Amino acid sequence: MNELFEAVDAVPDVRPSSQFVKRIRGKPKDQPPPITKTLNGRARRWMIDPDWLRTHPEFDVPNRIADSGRLWGDANDPEETEMLIKQAVQDKIEMGLKRKHGRTTEDGGGSKARKRAKKGKAKEATTTAPRAGGSRIRPTTPATIEDDDSDSLYN
Repeated sequence: MNELFEAVDAVPDVRPSSQFVKRIRGKPKDQPPPITKTLNGRARRWMIDPDWLRTHPEFDVPNRIADSGRLWGDANDPEETEMLIKQAVQDKIEMGLKRKHGRTTEDGGGSKARKRAKKGKAKEATTTAPRAGGSRIRPTTPATIEDDDSDSLYN
């Protein structure tokens, strides 16, 4: 029976299907794999020539090349690893440790409360009105400075 299958496979198809196209290997590309944030467009390690990676170690980073997975002998699949990273980030956000989601201070106010304290009526009285040429607010210096001339260089 196996001999029959081998004989049938050896004969080229008279009317080849339009669905199947025999792969013709092209020239190898000498360009780095793209940088991606998600796993969708990332190259797997088995897709890249190990000799090329040895000569270009700067491209052997996780945001360019993903591990091959369990079928190739890795401990975890890249999908599982990425899911664990997303879960850890979500946990940090929920715990309030992520800086961009607001850190609280001892007085209970975050960075927005500190910014609000510097604006409007709460700002200090050491600023002057804007000058005619621009809108910058500059701190004022005291108009009268008492000078006792004890450190005068010209006396």
